[in-house]
Amino acid sequence: MNNKTKYISYLSVIGSIAVVYLHANGCFWSFSTDPYWKSANIIESLFYFAVPIFFMISGATLLNYSERYDTKTFFKKRAVKTLIPFLAWSTIALILIIIESLIKGDALPSFREVIKGLVSGRIIDVYWFFPALFCVYLCIPLFAAVAKEKRKAVFSYIAVVCFVLNILIPFFIYVFDLPTADYPYYIGVGAGYLFYVLTGYLLNEYDLNAGTRVIIYILSVLGLLTHILGTYFSSMEANELIRTYKGYNNLPCILYTLGLFVLVKNLVQKKQSDKTTWLDKIVMFLKRYTFSIYLIHYFFIQGAVRLLHMDNTNLWYRLLCPIIVIVLCIGITFVLRKIPVIKKIVPE
Repeated sequence: MNNKTKYISYLSVIGSIAVVYLHANGCFWSFSTDPYWKSANIIESLFYFAVPIFFMISGATLLNYSERYDTKTFFKKRAVKTLIPFLAWSTIALILIIIESLIKGDALPSFREVIKGLVSGRIIDVYWFFPALFCVYLCIPLFAAVAKEKRKAVFSYIAVVCFVLNILIPFFIYVFDLPTADYPYYIGVGAGYLFYVLTGYLLNEYDLNAGTRVIIYILSVLGLLTHILGTYFSSMEANELIRTYKGYNNLPCILYTLGLFVLVKNLVQKKQSDKTTWLDKIVMFLKRYTFSIYLIHYFFIQGAVRLLHMDNTNLWYRLLCPIIVIVLCIGITFVLRKIPVIKKIVPE
């Protein structure tokens, strides 16, 4: 791995592991005053960076695609890498749903429900990520068209304005229930996950001084604590799950994710050596399976709960199940990649 971009592989591996822990911790979404929900809230908040990190990686690796190939090639590569696996595994999931319905005697999904599930990415709930990703891909050529020498200024401007108007001000209005009219100052050009794409590119291309990194780390910790404690106390008070501090495009998650990105980049690049360490070897191995882990893991998690009737509120289950699932995903992927044509549904 090139020392300058080695950290991207680390982030990809960390993100894929985080995704599995998030989904094995699904009991978080059923609020309870029982002790299990306290640990579920902490696990949920700690691993909440998973999706945003992948969008930041996309920005870091794809916004300069025009320096390597044309836009037609860009879309072809994205289709092979993401669209084909999405359709294939959604179809597999649909077949399993039909089989389960036949066994239980339940009504089969209608044609309308199938189409709706595919369009929304909800044949499997966790595949909601794909429509969002496809929209980001459609926007990337527009950002890539900005001249390289102007990108820092243009992208920084968009990121700062969107952070203030789309993220910071709405957060305080919502949290403190400020007496304002419907908030109209929303900038669409860098809205939603595009903010992560732009900041991923900027943080990859430009180094930060020590003082700036320290400020980002402090804000990151504050973001994480706000997410954990804000969700806990507001939910306990209301006796139901309160989502004020949640949301991938919400201030707590954004601060936490940006800090984690900067931290991993700094730690990995700090070694200042192209020598491959034992940890690099592990990361290089796991990096080949990160996307397939995302594609397959939910099948195993659902199987553990629905077929094996495992208690997903048990802390040991939520801590150990992800490790077992990751190993199984790697094993399945290794086998599938040996089969011609089939290997296309588990790309690296």
